[in-house]
Amino acid sequence: MAAEALRASLAYRLQAMLDPGYTLLVAGSPVQVSRELVKGLAEAAALVVAVDSGGDLLHASGVCPGLVVGDLDSIDPVVLSRLCNSGVGSVLASPHKDETDLEMALAYLAARPVLSAQLVVTNVLGGRVDHELGAIGAMCRATDAQGRSPLVIQDDCAVVFLGAAPSRSTFCVGRHAPLGATVSCLALTDGATVTEKGMEWELDGVALRLLDARGVSNIVRSRDACVSVGQGIVAVFVNDA
Repeated sequence: MAAEALRASLAYRLQAMLDPGYTLLVAGSPVQVSRELVKGLAEAAALVVAVDSGGDLLHASGVCPGLVVGDLDSIDPVVLSRLCNSGVGSVLASPHKDETDLEMALAYLAARPVLSAQLVVTNVLGGRVDHELGAIGAMCRATDAQGRSPLVIQDDCAVVFLGAAPSRSTFCVGRHAPLGATVSCLALTDGATVTEKGMEWELDGVALRLLDARGVSNIVRSRDACVSVGQGIVAVFVNDA
């Protein structure tokens, strides 16, 4: 993505949501985000974490992570050698582990909240559907009772995880997405309740079943558009208009 296009993108606007000192986690999707996005996100991050082959994208983007996590069965051996020679820290596991590399990275950061006051994840969508659903599930479980949750930023879309905790129950989508942007809310827990205002189709405390399609493909019609969750956990997908 060209620098001019990136500055006009949803990804660029969403960076206004980020707190100073956030942690950037670069996952290993085969459908890679742009190097410009990776560089832009890495510049303001206090810590950059490569999840296995996410290290390849970071290396290609000219970014050296502070930490590499995973079983390292997918990262280019040449890149891995260069990272190790640069003194990059690592958290290693056997390829026969029960959790994915992404789950491993999320658990490592959750145990060290000083490293992950806010967590931004990129290069995590696309590729095999089972891998993508597994990643969404892992990030859903990383949404904790204090309202801390991952924020996914891709080149042309984002995913915000909302829970009932006051600090993460509302997303003012109209402040960040252009009018006409598509917003989909998918319940990740059964019986989640959702309110949508400033949209083409408004909802008021509607209960959604797990992965209920009722929340798919709404449209931002106001700068005051927002999504709120009363109970449960919901993934809010935002796509550029």
